[in-house]
Amino acid sequence: MTDRLDKQTGSMPDDEVPITNFEVGDHPEKDFFILKLKTADGRSLCIQTDKMEAQIFGLNLPDLPPLPSITVFDIINAVIEVQNITFEKAVIHDHKGRSLIAQLHFAGASGANIIVEASLVYAVPLAFIMHAPLYAKNKILDFVHDDNTAVWLEDMYPDYTVDMLGKTSVEDIAAFPRKDIEKYLNLAIGKENYELAEKIRKALQQQNSITK
Repeated sequence: MTDRLDKQTGSMPDDEVPITNFEVGDHPEKDFFILKLKTADGRSLCIQTDKMEAQIFGLNLPDLPPLPSITVFDIINAVIEVQNITFEKAVIHDHKGRSLIAQLHFAGASGANIIVEASLVYAVPLAFIMHAPLYAKNKILDFVHDDNTAVWLEDMYPDYTVDMLGKTSVEDIAAFPRKDIEKYLNLAIGKENYELAEKIRKALQQQNSITK
């Protein structure tokens, strides 16, 4: 972890939770990574990041390309500094589907408050570069929180889920919550993967026999 997520200062509204740590996970597509932003109370938000963004985050990962001498985030940072503007914080506060939106809070030289909305893939790197604290609203954490990265990937990459289930035993699938097994069955049928669908049906039957 970099210490750039560990500089929360001052007071904050009760519904804003500081992001204090992160971890990196594999992504189904080789040129991307999963960045899991974690709060002190154990909740998390997952976003995907490409190799260049991984460099900006300061991630020590293999096979990362060198950064350009100047990135767009460096330019924004320079403009903000010249204008004597302070980047006070970034707050993940809304979503559009599974895409998360952040408010960037700036204080102008005259004391005026400036709030700009940005997609998380832009807001997070900028917060990293400018050493600005990062927060998430409780409602967003409640909406998207999941400690299992694989579950988050199911919504974004259904083919990943099919592949994951193909490698999972009937017994292990039978241990999943029933609503998830039924969702997996519909996914397998939709993908016309009837071998997997039969495997999932067996898992349902096994679960039924256990609960009787």
